[in-house]
Amino acid sequence: MLRCIAYWREERSKQLFGAEERVYDFLNRPTIVRFLGSFVEKNSARSPVELIRAIATAKERDAVILIPYSPDVTRRAKFREEIIRANVEVRSLDRAFSSFEEFKALSHVFDIDTQNRRERAKSSAYKRPKPNKPSSTVKAEGCKTAAKIAMARRQIAAQDITLLLAQYGEDLSPRRIADLLNERQVPTLRSGSIWRRESVKKILNEIRGKPTV
Repeated sequence: MLRCIAYWREERSKQLFGAEERVYDFLNRPTIVRFLGSFVEKNSARSPVELIRAIATAKERDAVILIPYSPDVTRRAKFREEIIRANVEVRSLDRAFSSFEEFKALSHVFDIDTQNRRERAKSSAYKRPKPNKPSSTVKAEGCKTAAKIAMARRQIAAQDITLLLAQYGEDLSPRRIADLLNERQVPTLRSGSIWRRESVKKILNEIRGKPTV
């Protein structure tokens, strides 16, 4: 039995996409059995009061915490620390992470980035790199982060395509799969674009063990 609770910041539910709608859409899936409630952090809150309550409830009821919008917790060090310290299962509904281990890995990337920015700010010898000529260190860090994000998106897409094939049949065309992925707002391999037949065909070949051209 999968038990879950939801957590988000108030600003997200009012300004961006409607956190409640995203949670309810997730709950309508047949795998969800029981929803235990939601915790909403005030926009002005600097301390994760509601997050701490959500974590306590999740541990007491053995539930998963659903995060409609991942930056609500990933962009704030205090919020990341609370989740990691509690070792509670979390899942984002924008597919940034689907387990505690994935959240922990993503949090580590944010911690390194924050630490690097603080060190550069403190260094009197540091010169901000020009936008068109980033330093080699910044380039290397950006490439590593981009590679991790690309790998995570490819794995998520492969899982979604596998589920679509199981639901609609193995003869589902790449063009139809691309349309379904766009309808479900599955993140593309490159941010800002839409799913196309060619990208789907590459992932299908990887799933089926065929060499990609």
